[in-house]
Amino acid sequence: MYSRTHHLKSENNVIGIHAKQNAKRLRPRRAVKMMLEWSGFNMVYSRPNEETLFGVPIIGWAKTMLGDIEGMVPWRNEVKLCRDIDFGRGRFEGYIQPNVGELRQRAPEAVESYLITPANPLSVVPNEIPDLTETYALFVDERDQVCLTPIDQWILTPNGILSARTRTSTAPEGLITHEDRHFCYYVGKRVADKIRAGDARSLNAIARIAFAERNA
Repeated sequence: MYSRTHHLKSENNVIGIHAKQNAKRLRPRRAVKMMLEWSGFNMVYSRPNEETLFGVPIIGWAKTMLGDIEGMVPWRNEVKLCRDIDFGRGRFEGYIQPNVGELRQRAPEAVESYLITPANPLSVVPNEIPDLTETYALFVDERDQVCLTPIDQWILTPNGILSARTRTSTAPEGLITHEDRHFCYYVGKRVADKIRAGDARSLNAIARIAFAERNA
C-alpha cells in the first residue's frame, strides 16, 4: 500500500469507484465543450479513514457553463466531472500524470487554453470523443447473466449530459444511461478481465451492486 501523501493505487485493481462530491456543489454542473485526454492523466481520490490514494483514468476534459475546466471520469453508472463525484464515498484529491508524480488541482495549461478559447464560428465543436481507456459497460439481466461491452465513444449531449456509446447498445441513439435497468457499472479493463475469468470476489461484488441497483 502507498502513503496518502505520495502514492496512488489504480482503480483497475478495485471493484467499484467511490468518491465524495464537494459539499458545496448541490447539483451537477453542465458541460458545454470537451476534448480528448491523451497524456494518461488520472483523477486521484481518497476514501474515508484510509491512507491509500486511488486513481481513475480520465477520459477527457470539459468546460462547464460557469467556465470551470474539469476532468471527466466514468463513475459508478454515470460519467461525471471530477469534482462532481458522489458525496459521501470519498474525496477528490486532484489530478496526476503517471510517471510524473505531481499531484495538481488544475487541468494542464494546454487543456485550459484550448477549452477557454472561443470556438471559431465556422468550426464544429466536437460532442464525442473516442474511448482510449479500455472502459467497459457492465450489464446484468433478470437472470443475473453478466455482459461486458466495450465503450466506443464518450458523448456530450446537447443538454450538457455526459454519456457513453457502444456499438451494440439498443438504447436511443446508442447511448448508455444510468436509467437503463440492465446497466450496472462502468469498469476498467483489469476488472473486466477478472470478471471474464470468473474471479469470485469480482462476481460477488457485481451481485451486490446489481441487487442494490434493483432495490434502490
